[in-house]
Amino acid sequence: MNQALKKNQEGVALLQKNPEQAAKLFREAQALDPKNPDFSNNIGVALLSQGKFKEAISYFVRATELDPKYVRGFYNEGVCYQNLQKNEESVRAYKKTLSITDIPEVYFNLGIVYTRLGEKKKAIESYQKFIEIAPANMSQPVADAKDKIRSLKD
Repeated sequence: MNQALKKNQEGVALLQKNPEQAAKLFREAQALDPKNPDFSNNIGVALLSQGKFKEAISYFVRATELDPKYVRGFYNEGVCYQNLQKNEESVRAYKKTLSITDIPEVYFNLGIVYTRLGEKKKAIESYQKFIEIAPANMSQPVADAKDKIRSLKD
């Protein structure tokens, strides 16, 4: 296994317990192989897990510049913007994600963001799409989405 992949794997193993150390390993992996979008994305994930949303965005953007179909980069960018209450930017990133593939969580998150923007119809449509495609192990989020639809219709 090459050194960059080894450092990346070490970082993944540390991410939950020590995101700062994980980010350091991901940066080392990126320095060894700057064209691999996983390494930039993983630096961003480590920063996101520490609540450093603004800083994380640049790494997700870099990952999607390296690979314009890098779904995780667009999704994570949307999560950061959502946490920063930058709703229009969040919608844009989530729509880019969905232009590549359907991910249930994106529809749920779009429901939240559209609700913030006062776009009830789009929020309801997003939650309904989430309910349609959510896997069986997401029963609690499906119940939450149904509750959110009910409250939006009241």
